[in-house]
Amino acid sequence: MERERAWRPRKARWGLKRRSFLFKLIPEFRLAELWPLAIEAAKTSSVLTGWKRRGRTHDPLKLLAALLLKSVPPAKSYRELAKALRAEGLSTGLRRKAYPSKSTLFEVAHSIPLETLLVAVTVLYLKVAALYVGKLGRVILEKTVYAVDSTCISFDSYSRAGRRLLRFAVLSWPVGGAVVCAFDRACSLAGLVNLIPSGAVLAGDGEFWCRKVLLACLARWIAVAIKPRGKAPLGVRVELERYWVRRVCEQVFACMVKRRRVLLARSERGAVVALLLALASHNLVALRRRIELLRLFI
Repeated sequence: MERERAWRPRKARWGLKRRSFLFKLIPEFRLAELWPLAIEAAKTSSVLTGWKRRGRTHDPLKLLAALLLKSVPPAKSYRELAKALRAEGLSTGLRRKAYPSKSTLFEVAHSIPLETLLVAVTVLYLKVAALYVGKLGRVILEKTVYAVDSTCISFDSYSRAGRRLLRFAVLSWPVGGAVVCAFDRACSLAGLVNLIPSGAVLAGDGEFWCRKVLLACLARWIAVAIKPRGKAPLGVRVELERYWVRRVCEQVFACMVKRRRVLLARSERGAVVALLLALASHNLVALRRRIELLRLFI
């Protein structure tokens, strides 16, 4: 600890800490390597939500898969994404090769229901979890900790009002480095507790000490590591010794800030779309990295 303080006298943010050398063993991915994973996630999310779109030239599922690659490092605008797809030879055509323009990508992104993008984020997390369960067994999920945290990100609305703030919260799985889901308010977490396996632990700040959330965790036999703000319902297990895990959730926010500090959107819905695409790209990169890491060591 003293040696670390000598080299780093100022306390670094949890979100910017990266002490693992494992990711240095894996080179940066090209879009073509992530393309099959993105298509699988797009197909699954469209089936689960019933999203359909007619297309004469472009396949709607491939357009959704292309949007999932938008925030893969380095983050891209719609114009840059269209150029990258053409440079990589990733066609979105139905019957022949065709590459979308920036206008096509923008129109599709703002016509897709937010539910479809949310499901795409969760589907990618489930693929990461299935990968770990296939290699290490189900115990990796039952004896782990899930972290939840909230933050604000600014977006430029191209108006005289200037930049505005978008507040959101994410539920993440630190072991796989993936985002489970995103939501707007702390009470909304009660309907998403079913995504956490029974026997796990949920760590978060005091703002998530909500009766609805605690009762949902009790029904799933999930322990909580949340700073109490009152009396807990009878039967809820509180394990504050794992409260520190909530800080690891800030790594997700740090990755988003490194890729794009300010979102560019004219409306609040456009900012939400950009946020969900960034989270989907984060899970897509995490899935590909875990595939390579587990292939190296297991």
